[in-house]
Amino acid sequence: MTLLKKIPKVDKILAWPEVMALHGQHPRPVLIKAVRAVLAALRDEALTGSADARAFTEQAVVARLIRELGAASAFSLKRVVNGTGVVIHTNLGRSPLPESVSLMLCAVAFGYSNLEFDLERGVRGSRYAHVERILCELTGAEAALVVNNNAQEGTAEEVAKTDARQVFEPKQGYGHAIRRGLREATGDLVALVEPDGTFLPADLLKLLAYSDECDMVLGTRTTRELIWAGSNMDFFLKWGNWAVAKLVEILFNTSHLSDVGCTYRLLDRPLAEYIAKNMRIGSSHAGPEIMLLTITSGARFVEIPVNYLPRVGRSSVTGSRLVAFGLGLRMIGLILRFRLRHPGPLPRPGAFDGIEIAPDGHPR
Repeated sequence: MTLLKKIPKVDKILAWPEVMALHGQHPRPVLIKAVRAVLAALRDEALTGSADARAFTEQAVVARLIRELGAASAFSLKRVVNGTGVVIHTNLGRSPLPESVSLMLCAVAFGYSNLEFDLERGVRGSRYAHVERILCELTGAEAALVVNNNAQEGTAEEVAKTDARQVFEPKQGYGHAIRRGLREATGDLVALVEPDGTFLPADLLKLLAYSDECDMVLGTRTTRELIWAGSNMDFFLKWGNWAVAKLVEILFNTSHLSDVGCTYRLLDRPLAEYIAKNMRIGSSHAGPEIMLLTITSGARFVEIPVNYLPRVGRSSVTGSRLVAFGLGLRMIGLILRFRLRHPGPLPRPGAFDGIEIAPDGHPR
């Protein structure tokens, strides 16, 4: 109890000259937190009898406080030597960056940058523009194809500034644009995505991860942890898309489905040609038709979560609750009619059984 009486108060410690000098080096809240941590440690030592009176002197308390502040402000990341024999080691930060890249990052991060600003046009840009070319190289994407479906004035000129190939589809509607794109695309794999900024280019790597096993990879925007603040995915839209997707899952006895309206998809060339040939819907509810054509063809597919970001501009469909509700009813009608046209057992993809595995670990 005698040692407890020697513990100084917070205000008294903050008034000590040596501690007053620390105010210029540390924010006051940080300093107060460190003082309280030191006092708590002293109190525990006094109660357990593990400290003597010398630990409670002003000099000792200040020295302890300085050590506490040093530990609180120290960086936890430190350079280490990788002696494991594994070059790309997740626990050790994957792999080192080249010196030139590290110097460039330091130079840019030291001040402001054009992260989301188009310097040539003097307007707001996209942060993903800095990685699009690299992403194409990493994923082996041969080309970007833009379907101009009566877009607003100036769009064609902006696309012309890029390396993308632009085609024009005069028939207005999402379905008409997708059909034209599928017919024009030439790659072995075709990725479908709308240019409204709601999807991450990097998520294409997620879709590609399943492209060896599946003919189509569907994205889903209904995973709560991947729905960004400000995105157009409120309670009505999220659970509406989920409910209609579950209707498809039940009526057609499919694998897991949770989003009927996600337009971020990856499909192989044969399936792309099949869908382009058999699509009949040209308007906004063509997305479910693509899903249903995939299911009834017996193609192998899977659905995976993708990030969903705030949209650039206002959607003419999901921007209105009434229009979105009407679109949902058309989707349900399409699904019921599709099931009536395919009343019997549907073709199912066979299970993987004895398939040959290539040296890179992928099925052939």
